[in-house]
Amino acid sequence: MANDYHLEELGPRAFEQLAVALAAATFGPGVEVYGSGKDGGREATIDGRIEWDAGETAWDGYTVIQAKQCENPRSPADNLLWLQGQIHRELNTWMDTTSKRERFPNYVLFISNVRLSASQGGGVDQIRDYAGREIKRNHALGKSDTPHSRGLRKIKVWHRDTLNALISGNQGVRAAFPALLTVGDLLTRLRTLPGIVDPETLTPVLRDHAVSTLRNDRWIRFGEAGGLQARQSVDRVVVDLPVQTGDGSSKRALDISLELGNAILRRSVWPADQPRHLVITGAAGNGKSTIARYLTQVYRARFLEGDTVTPAADVIMNETATSLERLHLSAPSSRRWPLNVSLPAMAKDMGPDGGPSMIRWLSQQVTNRASIEILPATLEKWLQAWPSVLFLDGFDEVTAPSLRQRVVDEIAELVDHADNLDADLFIVVTTRPTGYTERIMPAEFAQIDLDYFTISEAVAYGRHVTTQRLHDDVSMQEQVLERFDRAASAPATERLIKTPLQVLILTFILENLGDLPATRYELFWSYYDTVYKREQEKPTAHRSFLRGHRDDITELHERVGLLLHTHSENTDEPQARLPLTSLRQLAHDRMIEVGHDDIDEADDLADRIIDIATTRLVLLAADQDETVSFEVRSLQELMAARALVNGDDDTIFKNLTATAPSPHWRNTWLFAAGKLFTESDHRRTLVLDIVNGFDHSSNDWPGWLYPVGSELAAHLLDDGMAESKPTALKALVTIALRCLHGPMPKEFAAVAAGLSYAAKHKALHALIRNELRAAFAGSPTTAGVASMLMLESSGITMVPGQPSPSAVKRIAQIWQYTPPKGPTTKIGKLLRKPLSDLHDKPGAALLESVLDECDKLALFKMPDGSLWPAAVPASFDGRRLNTVLDDPDASTLLDLCLGDLDPLHWTARSLLAQAVSSARSRRPVNGELVVKYLH
Repeated sequence: MANDYHLEELGPRAFEQLAVALAAATFGPGVEVYGSGKDGGREATIDGRIEWDAGETAWDGYTVIQAKQCENPRSPADNLLWLQGQIHRELNTWMDTTSKRERFPNYVLFISNVRLSASQGGGVDQIRDYAGREIKRNHALGKSDTPHSRGLRKIKVWHRDTLNALISGNQGVRAAFPALLTVGDLLTRLRTLPGIVDPETLTPVLRDHAVSTLRNDRWIRFGEAGGLQARQSVDRVVVDLPVQTGDGSSKRALDISLELGNAILRRSVWPADQPRHLVITGAAGNGKSTIARYLTQVYRARFLEGDTVTPAADVIMNETATSLERLHLSAPSSRRWPLNVSLPAMAKDMGPDGGPSMIRWLSQQVTNRASIEILPATLEKWLQAWPSVLFLDGFDEVTAPSLRQRVVDEIAELVDHADNLDADLFIVVTTRPTGYTERIMPAEFAQIDLDYFTISEAVAYGRHVTTQRLHDDVSMQEQVLERFDRAASAPATERLIKTPLQVLILTFILENLGDLPATRYELFWSYYDTVYKREQEKPTAHRSFLRGHRDDITELHERVGLLLHTHSENTDEPQARLPLTSLRQLAHDRMIEVGHDDIDEADDLADRIIDIATTRLVLLAADQDETVSFEVRSLQELMAARALVNGDDDTIFKNLTATAPSPHWRNTWLFAAGKLFTESDHRRTLVLDIVNGFDHSSNDWPGWLYPVGSELAAHLLDDGMAESKPTALKALVTIALRCLHGPMPKEFAAVAAGLSYAAKHKALHALIRNELRAAFAGSPTTAGVASMLMLESSGITMVPGQPSPSAVKRIAQIWQYTPPKGPTTKIGKLLRKPLSDLHDKPGAALLESVLDECDKLALFKMPDGSLWPAAVPASFDGRRLNTVLDDPDASTLLDLCLGDLDPLHWTARSLLAQAVSSARSRRPVNGELVVKYLH
């Protein structure tokens, strides 16, 4: 008798995969598999002949295979009713003339996990008879309109007993679905893999690793300052964040991640044309690292479920289950073994070359918390034997180009190696948004972009996190909740509570009766100000010192912020830390600057300032390796921003111009602009002049190829800096709309968000609609950019001349780099023809010499003559092309050649512009900054 497998342990997607795998194993290579999503009522199809066992008539036609998993099977009688209902609904859907299912089947095979009675006249016989009646049942269009009249000839059901027999008889399928394996199966399988530690030793080691990390890695650190406890349990503060979909549907990051993780991700059972892994992007403070840490905890708890664990681990597992209920999520059906690593730390240890490989580095991390040494070969064999999930957190913090390339190469190698092993490995990468051209392996990694809170979501999270943070002070909790509800109702507050970090900071400010900030810069600066004042008012020996040396302490934070931010950009040390010796020197130099000429006195004052900064305010955290760092990256960027604009107009102009195009400096740049907007009309005008003139100024950025001003203006709009300044607001809208002339912006979602915010003003809404209308009536470039802005926009509707939804969707697909297979061309090839007519012009030889580098950028040829760009290779650094951009003659020729391309090939110019922008914007700017203590 076959085993009774736990088919309910498989999630819906994994059960579909099992059904298809069994069908493929039974019927052979004629089975065509469909991926997840809207599959047209089919998991797989067979177009041809199916031979059944002796006594059964062969099927010859179009067969549809459908999986029907019942989450909670009951008695055979109940199961029969459930399965009859499923068949009834499916046939109704096929018969519906409005259904989008493309082809009516001749045969249907339903595969289900429910058990039916096999006795004579029981459920097996009854479902066969029921299916026969359904085939001939009349439907709405008339007595002659039946499934049989449409071509359906027969229905067959594989029920639980059938599946048990098929699984028992197919070891290959059974091994691909670990949820079907018993512990004995796993040990047997491990023994067959050469070079692995004895399975009786390895399994408890990895279980103990999960217990240890479950206990130690559950904490989110906010810093002890001003009542934000040093740490909070991630399961208590996590929130399932909305995801930008572009189609108006409502999706959540945790839900998407868990659903994908429930599938079987082995290459052998996964559709080749669908990505299996995931990149989660989010703006500063949007909670992407919190999501990664929480998912790690969820998978650890699931992996340990049913094992004997320590009392502390048992408590955490129960609290994890409670948090899943709060978030309306189900625990993973796949018991993946999880591993969470910091990409900056890994990049630092690996180096640009010569360091350990990724698999060796991962095995060392496991060894550090294990009782035996886990060799790379051991870890590989474990990944091959058991489903696993790897969280790679903080790709955006790996800023050095050489290190980023090394990380991407190692991830690609790990994916390829896992495929060769046919391992069920799920990889999740977190990063800040960097534009579509920098997507990581788009064929293998789907990307989801975390969206901002709606006002109702922000309020709900604010109430939740306040309740958690002040759980032991009910009176204060009630006061803060009342103030928060009142603040959230103010229209200006909406843009200040778009991320979890912003909500948390606002609740802290309100707890301390601070003034309600008006901009994002003021929100974060108010946090620092509130922390400082709260510490200053405490009856301690530091009270008078804090009052007398506020400027010095603040200046120290600003200098450290700028040093750390430049340090992570200019070196191969991605983790921004400052040695305590350097911190002391900074404090000492400050004391000398303000007139403390006595060296001993300056040293004493410097030591006291450092003590207050690291033990009282603790925005700067002292680490065990005698270094300091900001625990909250946004606070580091805030302080760096203030340092950038600490000077005269010329200094500010140079610093903001140098940092404007860099994604590493973008959040810092916006904080700096926010500070200037609050200071005076003159400084606000200075910012507007920089944004307006950047792409046409004499700096070394190729604004003619990739303009940056429109993206900067959109970010300023989204931050609400010009809300009460109509002239500035209109100026920013005008600059942002320049993006319509191309190329396609890397950050078109950010541009759309800024314009959507401005469109709340009636006059500006009319201006935006008119510009979009003109763009739709213009060139393919302007129509394409306008379509993307309309797709991403939430506040601009009903523009005359806008394309149909299907046309907009097609344009969106172009810039998600998911082209269909087909012939390709290269940008270098496209440019050679117009260049041949200019071969005698100055700069032609230089441009000709770099066209092979341009050939790394490919585009797919579409039947209508348009070009569909492929993703920019991770290896593209644009170094040789930069020589053209730095040469006036050669760059002019490049502009002429691009202008000579067929208008239908506008995507080629956009692809080249985005690729150059991504490569060039990551060049360190340290040498261009006018800050004396940096040099």
